[in-house]
Amino acid sequence: MPRRSNAPRPSDEEIMKYDNVPIHLAASYLGTSSPTMMRALQQGRTPFGWAALNEETGTYTYNVSPGGLVEYKHRGYKTVDLSLMEQLMQEAVDRLVAARMDKLKAAMRLMEQ
Repeated sequence: MPRRSNAPRPSDEEIMKYDNVPIHLAASYLGTSSPTMMRALQQGRTPFGWAALNEETGTYTYNVSPGGLVEYKHRGYKTVDLSLMEQLMQEAVDRLVAARMDKLKAAMRLMEQ
């Protein structure tokens, strides 16, 4: 099991000096490990950054917003699972389309009488 560094955590001011916070600093700031931070970014579980996979090389590029990171640490965010959101939206659209089709079928039956 890897040991955590005893180095002091970066301050808000140190984080805000960056345009893109390095992974190791973002992880230290939140009290987690770099691999955990990378996985969270890759899985889209963080509201303060993203990871993009280069399919040609198999490597990721990371972006961590300093303002978003500081905001998250102090206020937190409710995270949204994008695949769940997509599923819920699809179900809502399916229900809407089905209701419209039912109305259309009812109108066509009235016209046939």
